[in-house]
Amino acid sequence: QQDAINYQLKNFRNEQKSNINLELSLGYAGLSEGSALLQSEELFDKTLEGPSISASISYQKPYGSSVAKGQWITQKASLDSLNVLIKDLEYDIAANIQIETKNLLTSVAQLEQENISIGSYKRSLKNEHVKRNLGLSTWLDIINISDRLERAQLLKIRLQKNSYIFG
Repeated sequence: QQDAINYQLKNFRNEQKSNINLELSLGYAGLSEGSALLQSEELFDKTLEGPSISASISYQKPYGSSVAKGQWITQKASLDSLNVLIKDLEYDIAANIQIETKNLLTSVAQLEQENISIGSYKRSLKNEHVKRNLGLSTWLDIINISDRLERAQLLKIRLQKNSYIFG
């Protein structure tokens, strides 16, 4: 769309410029040239023959059309508006990339911390089982640590779901 508007604006500018045309003609005349009326006049009763050359210069200045100027202004405004939208989109994309990069790094850090927590709860659960076998711990202690481990695993799943990071 931007290229089309640029093309239309360029054409309009070209149409608004003055034109100078140079025309050259080469020719060859036969034995008798002209109309019968001119041939009857004594002054013009000469036969023309041989090569001929003619040149003309014409100058054309376009008249200012308010419709054409209005169309040009409208197209120019559309192009300017399109350029502003493109710049806004570029800024939005750049800002979103920065925000999402920060969010991704935060999610990675949270997942790493959650993996550490899960590892700690697994070790604690093993230790509680050993303590339970030695008679130093109760089933309630094992259930509490198991519950904490499950909560940590659920939090990890939520973090993965929200950040689309799996692993």
